[in-house]
Amino acid sequence: MAIIVTGAGLVGTHTARCLLERGAQPVLYDLAPNRPYVERIVDLARVPLVRGDVRDLPHLVQVAHEHQADVIVHTAGLIGARVEEEPYSGLQINLQGTINVLETARVLGLRRVVFASTEGVYDRAYAMDPAQRLPETSPYGYNPLYGAAKAASELLGSAYADRFGVDFVALRFSAVFGPGTFVGGSTAGQFMHDLIAAAVEQRPLRVQPWTARREYTYGKDIGRAVALACFAEGLQHRIFNIGPGRTYSVEEIVAAVRAVVPGADLSIGGPPNEALARSLRNSPYDTTRARDELGWTAEYDLEAGFRDYAAWLRKEG
Repeated sequence: MAIIVTGAGLVGTHTARCLLERGAQPVLYDLAPNRPYVERIVDLARVPLVRGDVRDLPHLVQVAHEHQADVIVHTAGLIGARVEEEPYSGLQINLQGTINVLETARVLGLRRVVFASTEGVYDRAYAMDPAQRLPETSPYGYNPLYGAAKAASELLGSAYADRFGVDFVALRFSAVFGPGTFVGGSTAGQFMHDLIAAAVEQRPLRVQPWTARREYTYGKDIGRAVALACFAEGLQHRIFNIGPGRTYSVEEIVAAVRAVVPGADLSIGGPPNEALARSLRNSPYDTTRARDELGWTAEYDLEAGFRDYAAWLRKEG
């Protein structure tokens, strides 16, 4: 049996790598895959890379049937401001894509759907106390279109589970970072890349400040969480926070880069980074569910993630 992974970006490729390590057969499904990038993460002699659009339901069903898939991992979609820039197309990709994944699972009787959700579904008003952990039971809130589409997808998945028996699991990722192409629009991922790349390349970089904190998870940890969710049995819940359980200030992020690359010419100043400020939360995740039911905890703290990232960039250069 195979596992279809929609999206061959940072999350999808690391998921495929972790699935291979567990002896599973991933199949990457992406509209416009960056083959050189994918090849750096997974062995394409072992992982089929299928060009396809999640909005094309017949093709998605065909691919899942041909590969005898029993799970679909759904990571494909536009991220953050990219949905705002192209709202109709963005929602077609992010919402209709989820509906098509759920329909594929329903029609073919697949074992499970694992959905890549986000911290962006939460009401930020409930997430600003650094002494209070944020559980999965925290309320949905008003968010830009990206978070709204993810929240709607979670609700649709839960409805398919209750009405049609589709085993739906949603993983709410904190901000994800790691080597990637960021074509989907990850503001946080691009920011972290610019920071560590400037340090490795010995370029000066002035970082715009922001006032609150944020939680970051390294891509390898994300891939491992998704792989575990594909096979976990006896789950008591459908929604799981995935993050290290710690938030960071901009000063702490810059300090972590300097610890990895001594002498990095990084400074903080200028107008606030409004794009990032809209996504901040002081409250760290409560990850009890992920630990107890998925057997997952983060292996990379911020400094370890940057160290691995820097090694990647040096090898790339």
